Amino acid sequence: MINFNKALPFVHTLSILAALLLILVVAGCASPNPVTKVQFSLVPPDNEAMVQRTGVLPGSKFTLAKVTLTDQQGQSRSSEDGQEISVEVKGGTYDAATQEVTFSDDRSQVPADGYEVAIVHADGARSVQRFKADFARIDGPDPEDVTEFDVSLMWRKDGAMYEIPEGISLIPGEEYELHAEANDVHGRTFESTDDDYPIPGNRLDKTLTGFHPSDLNENGLIAENGLEAGQVYKVDVAYGGENGQRKSLAFNYDPAISQGPAPEMVAGLDIVGKLASENLISPGAVKTLEVKVTDTAGRSWNLVMEGKGSHSTNEFPLPRSRLNVQVENADYGHATSEVRFSSDARGMLGK
Repeated sequence: MINFNKALPFVHTLSILAALLLILVVAGCASPNPVTKVQFSLVPPDNEAMVQRTGVLPGSKFTLAKVTLTDQQGQSRSSEDGQEISVEVKGGTYDAATQEVTFSDDRSQVPADGYEVAIVHADGARSVQRFKADFARIDGPDPEDVTEFDVSLMWRKDGAMYEIPEGISLIPGEEYELHAEANDVHGRTFESTDDDYPIPGNRLDKTLTGFHPSDLNENGLIAENGLEAGQVYKVDVAYGGENGQRKSLAFNYDPAISQGPAPEMVAGLDIVGKLASENLISPGAVKTLEVKVTDTAGRSWNLVMEGKGSHSTNEFPLPRSRLNVQVENADYGHATSEVRFSSDARGMLGK
């Protein structure tokens, strides 16, 4: 026979233990303290510094760095796998696989107040960072932000660029390049040849005299031939339209560069090259006549020189039509500058 009165204390003890166990289980299943604060940073590409003052480069990619979560008790931890957060980007996109934020270079996709990156935790905590879109890095600075503006004419030779001083004579038919430089209100320097801080050709409003634009280079200028006496090459450049800052350059036109010097300006005429150093000629030999003409200014023209000439050496090709060549016991080809010596060996004895 069981004495229920004596068993009651034991049953009561079991009930208390079961209740305590239930409390512990419920406590163990309870959610941790909710996250109340989110912190994060974006790491720029190696060649970009995140400068809040001027904004970020449209089209650039930034990497989402360590995300720190802080709960209501002030305890902080890192969100390692990103499962408890979501990333929202205005004016760009986020790739969870690479953790990269790409800022759009499409103006129509960028909000008026700039880019916005937000990290949102599942508990509702939210952190936002905003950045200006620095479209000056693509379009050049706005005209009203330009503090200084200058232009120069450049000439390319063997991969090197030479600045052409204003007022000298240009080579007709040669291609030059207009180089523009502008400083903005942030102290940055933009150049037409700089990929990081460019001045696109459409920023420059050009008025040309004696030039025509190159088909291959948006800033290329071809010096025209046949200008009238006294006419000069001139380029007038305004940055950003008629109301922008303006600069002008002027250069001389000298027909002698493409036509050879006037006879009264010739200081010397010499036969040069192999023909000048040979005393014996084999009958029937064909030799190229090379002639160098120098003017009183120290410039020189060469009969068989190729190309349009060189500013670095002041040497230019001499048109064959400027020479009157007379030969004996030979024939001269005006079209080729070749001298064909007589092949009559017996008839040339003693001559």
